[in-house]
Amino acid sequence: LKVGDSVDFKHIAANVKIPYYHTDGSPPGFKGVNRLTLIAVGVGIAPMIQVLHEVLDNNEDDTTEVVLLYGNRTVDDILMADLLNRWERDYASRFRVIHHIGSRYQNVLMHFDDCPKDCGKPCKRRKFPDPVNFDQIPVEKRERGWISEETIAKHGFPADDPTHRVMVCGLPNVYRTICGPRGTKDLAPGSALANLGFTKEQVVKF
Repeated sequence: LKVGDSVDFKHIAANVKIPYYHTDGSPPGFKGVNRLTLIAVGVGIAPMIQVLHEVLDNNEDDTTEVVLLYGNRTVDDILMADLLNRWERDYASRFRVIHHIGSRYQNVLMHFDDCPKDCGKPCKRRKFPDPVNFDQIPVEKRERGWISEETIAKHGFPADDPTHRVMVCGLPNVYRTICGPRGTKDLAPGSALANLGFTKEQVVKF
């Protein structure tokens, strides 16, 4: 391909997870949805950016509230940071991002090898340092470690809201922990969203 060339793309039915309506005369948005919790890890932000373009920039009459829980190993790994910051400024009443920085082991406290093991559990001598540049993210917009059942409950919208949908995208372990395998619509028993009371009808797996 050369600069300026055009390319045609075609959707296949399996790739259309949930339609966004804005040309059928009804209010723009995902029908019956007033709130969205987006859960993305790493490059899993890609489909969420598509969603946010429609909900925020492309349809001024859309009133959907959105919270994005976005996980990365480091602050420098955050993709589309400038765009996400701009959206937060422009749509402050409707959109917020909670950054999760670090690994799933980030909050684990461990003993040093030479610890006498009588200092209490967990060991008060051992604490992982904050991720590099972690303090650049406002306290109310950050969590250490992986997106978890606890942080979804803390920052996301509640499961008992019938107008609420959750969208998930990440690596296989993300699906396993949050909702169950990507290839099935069912929520896995013991997964974060199942434990929080969500139903499979409320969850979209990208």
